[in-house]
Amino acid sequence: MIQEIDSEGFSIIEHLVDESLRTVTQDENELDQIKTNLLKDLENGNLILLAGVNGDTATYGFGAFRRPLKEITSIHCPIEVWGELFSDIFQHLKEIHPVIRISGKNVPSSKHAFLTSSGFSMVEYADMSIKRADIELISQSEPPEDFQIVQYSEDMKELVAKMLFESFVGHPFTEQYQEQVGSLDACSKTLTRVNDAWHFSILTHDEDPIGSCLVKDQDGHGQVGLVAILPSFRGQGFGRTIVSHSLIDAAKVHSKMKVISLSSVNGGPAFNLYKDLGFTTNSIHQTFAWVKKE
Repeated sequence: MIQEIDSEGFSIIEHLVDESLRTVTQDENELDQIKTNLLKDLENGNLILLAGVNGDTATYGFGAFRRPLKEITSIHCPIEVWGELFSDIFQHLKEIHPVIRISGKNVPSSKHAFLTSSGFSMVEYADMSIKRADIELISQSEPPEDFQIVQYSEDMKELVAKMLFESFVGHPFTEQYQEQVGSLDACSKTLTRVNDAWHFSILTHDEDPIGSCLVKDQDGHGQVGLVAILPSFRGQGFGRTIVSHSLIDAAKVHSKMKVISLSSVNGGPAFNLYKDLGFTTNSIHQTFAWVKKE
């Protein structure tokens, strides 16, 4: 049985939360701060805590679901009942959330099989990064005649949203990120979040957008996203052109940016491009996603 926990009922699972957190840190002050943040997220609705309760009302495990990420970020229980608790949590969440994700590194084959048999699809990602010194070694690939790289502006929103949608149709991660790029409306809403911290480069052909690359500055740490090339322009080196320009220009604009990171489908064409540009792989993780079928 699953019981949703509010801030007043947190004490029911506090001992289990402590067990889980102590696998991450033994510092008592840090533990207290993490729990304080958990309670804040619980109170403001960003976090759902679900307790597994057995027949005599004793809690045997819990799961944490982050609403903004649409992701189950923790399941803590004895290994022999992991599948049972996950199934109960999944059944509870899928009634109220159309997208549910769960990520991990080196996911055991038993859990992998369990998740896929439950309707989750899996994409394996490589977490990659490049240092400023290595960005300076990149040879900038210039666009050919009739092509131009410009910075995104509000008056381009409709055409860029259309380009993003057409570029991401059929991509392995599109089903998992419906709310960002899964529809024309989703792409348009994503563009409403563009701000001064976004170095958002658009590759145009005869003034029509055909590709893009975003480098977002987060307190000196760059994050790459929205790398897109229309299908009809792929295989011609335009990916290298837009990405190399974006990295070099973003590093110039954001002088305090020391490292730029990204997540790429492991082993795919984009992965090979990033590797060739000088990105190194830091870790591999798997993301499983369940999307409600209409």
